Amino acid sequence: MFRDLGFICLTGRRAGTRAFSLPRYRYMVYPHLPVVALLPRSLAPVREYCIQFPETSPDVPEPALPVGDDILAKWMTIRADEDRLLAFANVANAGCQIPLSTIERDIRRYERWRARHDSLPPRAPSGTRPAPTTTYG
Repeated sequence: MFRDLGFICLTGRRAGTRAFSLPRYRYMVYPHLPVVALLPRSLAPVREYCIQFPETSPDVPEPALPVGDDILAKWMTIRADEDRLLAFANVANAGCQIPLSTIERDIRRYERWRARHDSLPPRAPSGTRPAPTTTYG
């Protein structure tokens, strides 16, 4: 998804307030930008959560993590400790740092990507070969 779109979209684990409810948010995760919270069914943008994972190595002149590491750090935080992310991130309305037109465009791109990938048969992970077939007869 990241290779194709330049961001990832994932479902949070934190449930809403009612029993058996959907996750509270879905998230669009961009490198070096806020995480955008979306309503789970409509994908309407509601919040931006500003979090940063700076590089702490003294050998690195730039404080920002490489793009892939930033995406991975955000994904891991959402999946492992979503409540903490929501409690400690700087919160803004959707559209504050990432224009709403960009978010809406990316939601449409994500939906097209998802429809295309949901219709494809599963494939073997890269670097693996399909199992050999044996014919009897």
